[in-house]
Amino acid sequence: MPAQVVRFRILNAAIERSFNLGFSDGRNFAVISSDGGLLNAPVTVTKYLLHAGERIEILVNLSGQKGTSVDLQAFNSLLGNNIPGGEQFTQGPF
Repeated sequence: MPAQVVRFRILNAAIERSFNLGFSDGRNFAVISSDGGLLNAPVTVTKYLLHAGERIEILVNLSGQKGTSVDLQAFNSLLGNNIPGGEQFTQGPF
């Protein structure tokens, strides 16, 4: 893993599922772009709810972390019952 600030482009190519993205160590990252283009200013978050078909670009500071690893993961168990992708999501009366 590079020991620097790294830019990631992330696309949720799922048809209906949302992902509550964050890093395994709870680190902050900056969202710098969305489907509408570059944001006016970076938005610092620890998690980002990425909906189906949505794209974002983020900056992650990995300085001073050489020789270690961190995982980008979905914290979908934290999503509400009304969000597709949540573990408790019900899509209607069946």
